[in-house]
Amino acid sequence: MNLQNAFAIGTTLQYIKRSGSIQTTVKGENLLLENFGRLESYIKEADLNHHLQSTISEWINKLEKNYKENQKITEDDAKELFQDTTTWETLINRLLSERQVLELIRTGALNQKALIDTAHGEPSAFFDKKTWDSLSNIEKSDFSDAARCLLTGIPTPAVMVALRGAEATVKKYCEFKTGESSKKKTWGSIVEELESRAKELKIQDTFLGYLDYIRDAKRNFAEHPNKTFGQREAELIFMEVLNLVQDTYAEILQVS
Repeated sequence: MNLQNAFAIGTTLQYIKRSGSIQTTVKGENLLLENFGRLESYIKEADLNHHLQSTISEWINKLEKNYKENQKITEDDAKELFQDTTTWETLINRLLSERQVLELIRTGALNQKALIDTAHGEPSAFFDKKTWDSLSNIEKSDFSDAARCLLTGIPTPAVMVALRGAEATVKKYCEFKTGESSKKKTWGSIVEELESRAKELKIQDTFLGYLDYIRDAKRNFAEHPNKTFGQREAELIFMEVLNLVQDTYAEILQVS
């Protein structure tokens, strides 16, 4: 649980709670019913309370059934909603107070929403759905963990795990090009093999150079026991890894 999610729950709940006093229209963009949908999504994501989820779903069904477009909430429903949301507020405050809350860092330059989506193991601005769905479980896990590390300000582990995920991508690319298992091969041996068979496998020298650059200048450097990374450097390496993944899977998916 992080402060951003807790804030989203609180602000959405407050809007719904005030709906009667401001005579909210039920249906429409960013209006009561849509905010109910957001609250339901936030509560489910946080896995706060299943009974609360059911009660919110009942309200959504009621509003969808009883209200037409541009119709404002009735006085009776507004009073009932105020009572219910007051109860929800007390319950949510208690449940959130029992959760360990982790504040996201604010110094990073990368898109925070994309990092959060990736950390949750979902497609994002960094990984389109087709590419993300094609990744192995190891790649998904490593890139999600790297995003989580970047979000919470621990850059050195972010680099290490992102480069481990990149190695899994390189092995997958080798299997794709050669039709042979690369399970026991190292990144270096893969580059050497692909270089020796570049003409046969129709691999461009520039791409092989890029693979070797990340291996030599980034991965090997990162494995040095005394090396640490700052947030900016870690984010740059993360983006280099993402570029490698996108270029690799663009070729793999084009064939498949």
